[in-house]
Amino acid sequence: MRQSALTVIAPIRPSEMDALRTLLEAIGQDIQNNPHIPFGKLTTTHFCRWVILPEDMQLAFESNYDGDLDAYLESLIAVAGPGLDLIYSKCEGFPASGSKGASAMKAYLKDNCYPAAAFYIAYRGETFESVRSAIAVRNRIQEFLDEGNASNRFAGWPCADIVKAIKADLVAQKISPVIPASRPPELKWGLTRIQKLLAKTRVKAMLVIVTIILLPVLLLLAVPFLIWWALLRWNEKRDPHEVIKAPVQVPNKLVAMEDRKVQNQMTHLVNIRPGWFRRFTLRIVFFLIDLLAKYVFNEGSLGNIPTIHFARWVFLKGGNRVLFFSNFDGSWENYLGDFIDKASKGLTAVWSNTEGFPKTTNLVWDGALDEVPFKQWTRMYQLHTQVWYSAYPDDSVRNILNDLWIRDHLWAEALPEADAREILQRL
Repeated sequence: MRQSALTVIAPIRPSEMDALRTLLEAIGQDIQNNPHIPFGKLTTTHFCRWVILPEDMQLAFESNYDGDLDAYLESLIAVAGPGLDLIYSKCEGFPASGSKGASAMKAYLKDNCYPAAAFYIAYRGETFESVRSAIAVRNRIQEFLDEGNASNRFAGWPCADIVKAIKADLVAQKISPVIPASRPPELKWGLTRIQKLLAKTRVKAMLVIVTIILLPVLLLLAVPFLIWWALLRWNEKRDPHEVIKAPVQVPNKLVAMEDRKVQNQMTHLVNIRPGWFRRFTLRIVFFLIDLLAKYVFNEGSLGNIPTIHFARWVFLKGGNRVLFFSNFDGSWENYLGDFIDKASKGLTAVWSNTEGFPKTTNLVWDGALDEVPFKQWTRMYQLHTQVWYSAYPDDSVRNILNDLWIRDHLWAEALPEADAREILQRL
């Protein structure tokens, strides 16, 4: 089972803009109990949102979900059909039959789908059910240990015996884990595994092999790279850079949606700098980010940032604008601070190709390191998200990864004393 990214962008009927905004605001202000979208019944959805793109007169829906697109859309329509009718009846081209004609509605949503240019997942291969069950297991263990005085009750016990008592309680409570039958094959090629492989290999021999294999390729690419770099420097020296001197006035609606829970969200839309070169460069950058997110940064950390659950970039029609969705932990300030401190080069490689971004050198230097202009630029192009849903809003990426580790080791066939001790330390 793989997690997937769905982005649907539909044109809004101008006469329905105000009514649509009012409807979405009402849903967003009461995620749990609103009468239109029963989010609690979306059992394959990790995160989702609706946001109006005001300049484009479009409605964007993004979802991070499990499994096949057709099956997901069928489930979404079956669970939330009447609410979807209310929302999308205010958009152009929506079929008159609405959710009653499920196949027509599914076709409408698919026709308005946009692929992700780059997509990041913190806990790759884990389903909605497997994450929720790992959280439930951890919560029950804590309740069990809090009943009475656990330090006295288990005094002198080996760690393995304490863990056996924990498992017996979980069985008695009929709480069992949901463990994916298989993990995505790309997890076998994570950065940690590559580092371990290199540690076991003679470095000199590895360098010789790599040189023999890569040298012809590097020589072949040298001339195109130099041409690209010359064009990059030419563009960087001529691109206009707006100097934002006054603090950006942050709309109250943006602030009102932030810091409600452990988690936060961001929707960001900006124009790509004019000309084919910037679009070409950005596509290469996104290709590399997507590759790294899939094969290297696939164990809970994107470029040393351990707070992002799901994130994606999407090109809008014509490829002249880029839309960014992120679901992350902590405050907006901490999130941007992490990017600056830990992943400024990757961040700058993306956004230096867009309008208004702070002055950049050689694609990845400077840029986001100019902290105040960078944060002001981010606020300038950030959009108010009317509806945002998280399936586990009280849990950070670190919490979830920790719970998944406990789950995997708690039900392992053999449980060494060292693993049992670590399970208890992680609680």
